[in-house]
Amino acid sequence: MPIFIVLAYAVILILSILISGYLSYEGLLRTAEEITLPLVVFLMAIILVMDATISYFRSSNRSYRLPIFIWMVAAFFR
Repeated sequence: MPIFIVLAYAVILILSILISGYLSYEGLLRTAEEITLPLVVFLMAIILVMDATISYFRSSNRSYRLPIFIWMVAAFFR
């Protein structure tokens, strides 16, 4: 059962980041023009890595305030 939960979480995470990236691309295309794609990929990577970092920090009982702050900043710009 835990493997199913991890796989389902990974699939949902990837799909949600891809959908968010597509919507961000469409929204930023008018203002960012030629740097839109690298900007969106960068923001998607930050969101993905911070989500994994938050999960790791939670499992190792470490404070995850900084990763949440970084995630919120990246999500704000999306």
